[in-house]
Amino acid sequence: MENTSSLDRHNKPYADNMMDIFTSANREFVSKQLKEETEMCNAVNELFADEIAEMKVIIADKDSLIADINSQLASKNSVIADKDSIIADKDALIAELRAELDKYVGNVNIQENE
Repeated sequence: MENTSSLDRHNKPYADNMMDIFTSANREFVSKQLKEETEMCNAVNELFADEIAEMKVIIADKDSLIADINSQLASKNSVIADKDSIIADKDALIAELRAELDKYVGNVNIQENE
């Protein structure tokens, strides 16, 4: 396992397959060893170096996409908040006009009764 990085392209898949078989059969042992032994951990890291690098790029791209989406959402939330404020102002104006109308209708009814 320590020498897998030096294997040629023909033999590396065999080492990878052996590692798959070993880890599947000894999952608990491998998990414990990975946490405790840096040499084994380094070997595993070497085996998965390309995949780890790819995953880091994918994660960075996804993080960037999420940041863009969050920015767009913040912008849209700001627009919604502005529109909510306008609606609240118009609701207040409608309430004032209703009160004025009620006063006017009340005055008209009083005058008709007199």
